Amino acid sequence: MEWYILETLISPESNTSFSLIVNTHNVHRIVWHEYYVDLVPGKHILLSKGKFMFKGKETVNLIRALKMIFYTQSTWGALKAYTGCEKYLEEDRCTYIQCCAIKSCPRQFHQKEVIPRKVKTSGLH
Repeated sequence: MEWYILETLISPESNTSFSLIVNTHNVHRIVWHEYYVDLVPGKHILLSKGKFMFKGKETVNLIRALKMIFYTQSTWGALKAYTGCEKYLEEDRCTYIQCCAIKSCPRQFHQKEVIPRKVKTSGLH
């Protein structure tokens, strides 16, 4: 099924993210998944059998979805209150760099080597 990412919260403790997604029927879900720097709001994804597929620069990438739940405003609000990098930011620096599990910091405070899983396929748009 085709989905679009509306918003993503990053968990620097676990190298995972929570994304608020919506499909073409305006059904909203919250997905807990492996973090990947290219999964940004507006990204078109396919979700099938617990995996995300999305078109990268040259290939299709696979990301493991850990859990999907129904969207409610209160659940998303609670996640926003307790998840994310924001709690570790002080002005223009991150206080969690030494422990951060994120390989490619979206705020570019640090970059660690990351090896994405890629699958060659056609027909993903």
